[in-house]
Amino acid sequence: EPIIEDIVEYDYFIINDEITFIFNEKDDKEEYSSLFDYEKILNGKNIYIDIYENGFYKETIKCEKIVTIPLNNSYYQFDIYYKYTNGFLDGKKTTLDFYL
Repeated sequence: EPIIEDIVEYDYFIINDEITFIFNEKDDKEEYSSLFDYEKILNGKNIYIDIYENGFYKETIKCEKIVTIPLNNSYYQFDIYYKYTNGFLDGKKTTLDFYL
């Protein structure tokens, strides 16, 4: 059974009090015969961002390939990760934090 380890790859830019993320989904799955295809069994997966503003949880958003989030003059932390439709996380969270 292969070990599945997905890391969210992204670029971002900040313009006029908004941050825009562009996600680059990895497609380097090895071709192998497997009894268990976790993505099919668990009904697919999506990219999510947990948003924290000034240390407090604000919201979680499900992302498309490009997402824009409005910002205030605050400290922000974004936890970015893959999550299967049934709620299980896939891989580790990637964290981006900064002060605007």
